[in-house]
Amino acid sequence: NTVLMGWPRDDSRAESFGANIRLIARMNRSILAMRFLAHRQEDLDSEDVSDVEEHWNVPPGTIDVWWRGMENGALMMLLAHLLHKNQSWRDNPIRLLRIVGNEEAKSEVHNHLVELGTASRITIVPEVIVSKRPPFEVIQQASADAAIVLLGFQTPAEGDEAMLYKRMEVLAGSLPRVLFVDSAGGMTLDS
Repeated sequence: NTVLMGWPRDDSRAESFGANIRLIARMNRSILAMRFLAHRQEDLDSEDVSDVEEHWNVPPGTIDVWWRGMENGALMMLLAHLLHKNQSWRDNPIRLLRIVGNEEAKSEVHNHLVELGTASRITIVPEVIVSKRPPFEVIQQASADAAIVLLGFQTPAEGDEAMLYKRMEVLAGSLPRVLFVDSAGGMTLDS
């Protein structure tokens, strides 16, 4: 029920990528697209095997899930939990993060994140960030030291492929490992 694919290295592939994920979404499948920044920087010119093997080494840092709602959030939480259960990733705590625009919302949103962790029986570190800055700045700063970052996206309408690619690239910025998630639905966080 889930398809894992690589995120395009550049915007010249955005249109075909968007067409592929639309086809996958029509089959009612969830989409996971992995983006490794190192592949872009080096573009694998050297074909050095150590570059590829490095991606299999578990980096230090947190498993960051950026929460924007249940649509993709439940699957992102499950993926983070499954990754954390892997023996190699057990030392990487799961952070559930959310941005709010004012201090008054912080307590309520924090309690909501705690409830999500409790209801799903997933151990999380809730973090609510109060900021008026653009989300991409907040995400890149808060997750700069994360081992992996999970961000939700929605399958683009025909003609919107480049816009999706650009928006997600801006959000991910210089983060080295990002897993983009588009859930087909049907997931709940209840135990």
